[in-house]
Amino acid sequence: MKLTEEQEKAYEYIDNGKNIFITSRGAGCGKTFLLKHIIERYKSRRFIAVTASTGIAAVLLNGRTLHSWAGIGLGKKDVNSLIRKIESDKAVKSRWLKTNLLLIDEISLISPELFDKLDLIGRTIRNNSKPFGGIQLIVSGDWLQLPTVDSDKYAFESPVWKETIQKIVYLTIIHRQKNTEFQEVLNSIRIGKITNKVKKALRSRLNVPLENDIGIIPTQLYSTNVDVNTINNKELNLLQSRTNDSKQIFNMKWQAVQNKLEQTLITSYFVGRPAVDPRPVDSILPTSDIPEEYLQMCNGIKKLELLVGAQVVLICNLDQEKQLVNGSRGIVKRFSEEGLPIVKFLNGLEEIIDYHPWDIQNDANQSIGSIIQIPLKLSYATTIHKSQGSTLDYVIINLDKLFEVSQGYVGLSRVTSLEGLSIKGLDIRKFIVNHKALKFYENLELSI
Repeated sequence: MKLTEEQEKAYEYIDNGKNIFITSRGAGCGKTFLLKHIIERYKSRRFIAVTASTGIAAVLLNGRTLHSWAGIGLGKKDVNSLIRKIESDKAVKSRWLKTNLLLIDEISLISPELFDKLDLIGRTIRNNSKPFGGIQLIVSGDWLQLPTVDSDKYAFESPVWKETIQKIVYLTIIHRQKNTEFQEVLNSIRIGKITNKVKKALRSRLNVPLENDIGIIPTQLYSTNVDVNTINNKELNLLQSRTNDSKQIFNMKWQAVQNKLEQTLITSYFVGRPAVDPRPVDSILPTSDIPEEYLQMCNGIKKLELLVGAQVVLICNLDQEKQLVNGSRGIVKRFSEEGLPIVKFLNGLEEIIDYHPWDIQNDANQSIGSIIQIPLKLSYATTIHKSQGSTLDYVIINLDKLFEVSQGYVGLSRVTSLEGLSIKGLDIRKFIVNHKALKFYENLELSI
């Protein structure tokens, strides 16, 4: 698939050294597609750091969280403390000095205060008075999705943003032809236009029973802050009490690239640990010793527990032709002779789910190994906040307890189609947008 003229603009701006913000008119405009093309194009030409504000978004781009890359922990401390922390960490400081192209996805979840801190860190560490110390920025996201919980302002309100971002790439053409009617409904909700068409579409899914003859039950998508891990584990334990089956346990594994250069890089990372060797995967690195920095580059579960009958979701793109993609819902039917889960999906396909490798790269974008795990997780429940950046194809969502701007839009836009959606409660008055974020896009529309 070729890039459109508006997507090609990004290359022009980047090649001319501009700091850019990539955003879109709504769902299906090809933002992620463009970001992946940018990464592929520049990873061999530039020292590019691929980051995102959330782990889910980072994994989609084979990157890491911005906080991890920057070496700032939670980023709550004052900027001088953060600078001292970075100065004392040779590897982190090296990242700041070597990187000349920094990509940040899901910018709406980055507060203006944190954006300002990162700018000052860059200027100080690199001894350069330009924004971010002269690192070229590619920032992307949607201000009409969930905002940061750390501030009532957006990063675009920061004076540093105005000084830094020179060009905006605004994607307006919807490329995803599937479910165009649903996309139009979503894009109306996104900008706060709750038209009769929107109301009709939402009411048509009110209390609709989602049934199938496979045994898959819909994921409950919560608007309130519930502990979804507790809910998922509770459901698995209830299933076990009914069946008396033993849980099958799958532990995450680390496999180093068997190459002397990469082995040296790995060994130098684990100071004081035994050198990486070519023995079986399990013995290379225990699960408990996989660095948090690496864990943030994959969305696998450290210790995955499954039973026959467990409700699961696929967390990688396994086979696009078979429509077995990230977000596909299924049920564990049995285990193979090798002990691998056999899952039946909503589309009727039954597949053995083998271990999946998440490629881990160093700061020079060289592969140093893989985190390996069964690409499934329990899917009885999740929250709207935890789901931002992911997709689900079979969902029950409660829309009468919304409490945050854009929450309804984000929750509904996780769902791939109206047919896979059932709405439990609906309060149209709770569909609100932030007027400052909306004004940003109104001004953008006037400028094109």
